[in-house]
Amino acid sequence: RREGEEQGGAPGTMVESRSTIAFFGTSRPPVALDLFSCPVNPPPSSARDEQRLTDGVSYNHNGRAIPAPALKELLSFLAKKDTALALAGGTTPEDVDKGGVTALVFISGRDNGLETLHVALRAADNKNTVLSLADVYGAGTFGGVRMEDSGCLAGGFEAGGLTVGHSLVYVSTKGPAAARRTPCPWTVVYKTNLADGRTERLTPPDQYDLNPAVSPSGQRVAVANFRSGEVGRLKTDIVVMNVDREAQGGLGRSILIKDGGWPTWGSDNVIFFHRGVDTKDNTDWGVYRYDLTTKETVKVTPDNIQAMTPAAIDETTVAVAVTRETSVDRTRKEQYRHIEIFEVGKPASPVVITHRTTPLADHYNPFVLDGGSRVGFHRCRTDDDKVNTTADPKKKHKDGGLAGVFPSISNDGSKICYVDNEFRSVWVADEKGPRPVHSVRRQIYIYSLV
Repeated sequence: RREGEEQGGAPGTMVESRSTIAFFGTSRPPVALDLFSCPVNPPPSSARDEQRLTDGVSYNHNGRAIPAPALKELLSFLAKKDTALALAGGTTPEDVDKGGVTALVFISGRDNGLETLHVALRAADNKNTVLSLADVYGAGTFGGVRMEDSGCLAGGFEAGGLTVGHSLVYVSTKGPAAARRTPCPWTVVYKTNLADGRTERLTPPDQYDLNPAVSPSGQRVAVANFRSGEVGRLKTDIVVMNVDREAQGGLGRSILIKDGGWPTWGSDNVIFFHRGVDTKDNTDWGVYRYDLTTKETVKVTPDNIQAMTPAAIDETTVAVAVTRETSVDRTRKEQYRHIEIFEVGKPASPVVITHRTTPLADHYNPFVLDGGSRVGFHRCRTDDDKVNTTADPKKKHKDGGLAGVFPSISNDGSKICYVDNEFRSVWVADEKGPRPVHSVRRQIYIYSLV
C-alpha cells in the first residue's frame, strides 16, 4: 500500500510501505510445454519422426483432434464475423473438404497467464494459426478469470427426430465457487454449440466433474466425478450422460465405474480408465478396460509400472503415459514418463513411442490423431534455451526467489525456514544466505517465493 504524510511522509510526497508474503505453489516445468505427435506403425526410430503441433508460444498442453465435420461448423460460424479471414489465417470450410487444413483444440497459457481453450489450425504447408475460443465465440462464453481444460468434440448424430450438431465439451471454472474452502474444486463440464455458440452446463448443481470424454458416436459423455475432497489420489467415479438432453430425452446421468478416473472410449461399448491402488508406501497406478455389455473390468497394463492418462485407439488398444522406474537417477530414460501403446491381453509387449525421440524428457496426456496412425502428447520444449530462473539466494535482494516447501518467516522478519527443493533438509535463510539445519524425508514437489 502507499501511505501519505499522516504516516510520516514529507508534505506532498508518497511513501511506499510493503509487507512480505511467503508462499508455495505446485511445481511448473522450467521449460515451456508444447504439443507433438509421432507415428504408430512403424513407431519412431529417431527424433526426426516427431512432429511439432503447436507454435511454441507460452505453455501448450492437453490437446485433442477436431474432426473435419466439427471443424467445418466452427469455421462456418467464424465466417459470419468481419474478422473471420484475419482470425483464421484465411482458412475456410471449403479448405477442410479439400483436406488442406486440420485442427486441434488445446490449452494454452497465452491468455494473460490463464490456462484457456485455443484452436490450432494446421494448413497443408504445416503453418499454424492459433485462435482463442474467446475470439471465436466471444467473451460472454469464453471470458473472464477462469481455467479451462479437456476440450473434446461431441454431436453429429440423429436422435428423437432431431439433428444434433457438433459441440465442444470441456471443463471450466468460470462459474464461482459456492463457498470458500469447499472440499472439492469448482470444475464444471459445459458444452458449446459450434454452429451458434450456445452454451449449456452438463454437470448438475453442487457436483464437480473432470476429464470429459465423448463416445465415438458423439452421443455420450463420460466424466470423472468427485466423491469427496481428497488431495493427491482423487477417488473419482466415472459417470456417463447423454450429450443432448432435448434430442435424447434428458441427460440420463448415472455412475458407471466406482473409483476410476480419466475415461476414454474405445468404442460405444468399451471405456478405458486409470485407477490408483494404495499400497503401504505409495500409490500404484494402472490402466483398466471396462466392457459396458459384459460389465467386465480387466487390467491392461502390467503391475510393475506406473501407467495413467489413457487414450483409446480402438476397443483393444490404448496409448498410455508410463513410468517404468522411480529413483533420483535422471540419466536413465526409464526414469522419465513415456508414451506406450498396450493391447488387451498383452501387457508385456507394448509399442514404445517416445523412447527414441526424446528419451530424457517427460511426456504427458496422449491423444489419438489420424484415425490412430499417430499419437499426440505434450512435453517440455527441451530445445528451448529460455529457462525461467530465480534470484541468487546468496545475495541480498529486496525481492528474491527460493525453491522450497512450506515457508515460514521468523517473528522478527529476519529469517525464513523452508524445506529445500531436493526434499531432503530443512533450511534457514537470512541475509547471509541459506543453510541446512535438519534432515527430512517428506517428498512434496512445491515451489515458493520469498
